[in-house]
Amino acid sequence: MSEKEAYILWAQQVDLPLFFQPWWLNAVCCQGKTWDVILYRQGNEIQAALVFQKMKKYGFTCFLLPQLTPYLGCFFISNITPEEKKHIFSYLLKKLDQLKPSIIQLTCFSKEMANQISQIQKFNINKRVTYIINDLNNIDNLFSQFHHSKQRHIHKAEKSLQVDFSLSVEQFCQLHAYQYQIQGKKDFYAPQLLQTICHEAILHNQGQILAIKDNTEIHAAIFVAWDKHTAYNLLYFIHPRYRSSGASSLMIFEILKYLQNKHITFDFEGSMQKNIADSYAKFATRPFDYYLLEKINSPLLKILSWFSKNHII
Repeated sequence: MSEKEAYILWAQQVDLPLFFQPWWLNAVCCQGKTWDVILYRQGNEIQAALVFQKMKKYGFTCFLLPQLTPYLGCFFISNITPEEKKHIFSYLLKKLDQLKPSIIQLTCFSKEMANQISQIQKFNINKRVTYIINDLNNIDNLFSQFHHSKQRHIHKAEKSLQVDFSLSVEQFCQLHAYQYQIQGKKDFYAPQLLQTICHEAILHNQGQILAIKDNTEIHAAIFVAWDKHTAYNLLYFIHPRYRSSGASSLMIFEILKYLQNKHITFDFEGSMQKNIADSYAKFATRPFDYYLLEKINSPLLKILSWFSKNHII
């Protein structure tokens, strides 16, 4: 049995985060990309796994984070001590290096862990920030903590707009592309990728599409996916003509209502852009730091990366 086959069986027995679940990895690692895993065992028991996407880009072997997958790297069973983690990290990263990737990306959730990884092997550490709501159980109390501007937008939108759960995956993906087309831009994500992710999440009862509309037109729509602990705001559509209708605020409030009593945390999944971050902060969120670690092994890729960062190419 391969490491990947063993991981797929193990995934049926443990509580894996969304982005570590095999069905998710199968959905996002497509079109010439695949995923693999390195396992750490004690005896016959799996204690940890390092999960990564494999792809070729311009001739380089790249282990990059998949699209729409902000968190991926090492997963440990719950009773692993910090000292054991350091030893396991060393083992897993050594195994990963033996595959000779040109570049490696992974994420972790504490500065201490990021520093430990970088001490084992030299990784560049980049802090990222997301915004989360910790408790969805009391939605009325949560609403009272929203910024008054968000409360006002929601009350305004409730008077003229309706919530719709009937939007198909194909309709949602068309809308997602449309908001870029109207600006003369191309959607960041291929239509087939978006459709596969949405269909698979809904099929596994781990995803939902919600729309806000008037009698004739959709003003805003959102796709969320979740595991047992956290729901993630992964994709949304806001009609450029209706940015002032309050639909985007109502969309967030209604998806939180839908998720209440189901999940502990709602992750807005971003953003490093100030205007988006400021908006998320008004939903009674708190900032949560995580860390993107990157290591470039290829000397040529290091040179190209330096030139790119300095806007020389």
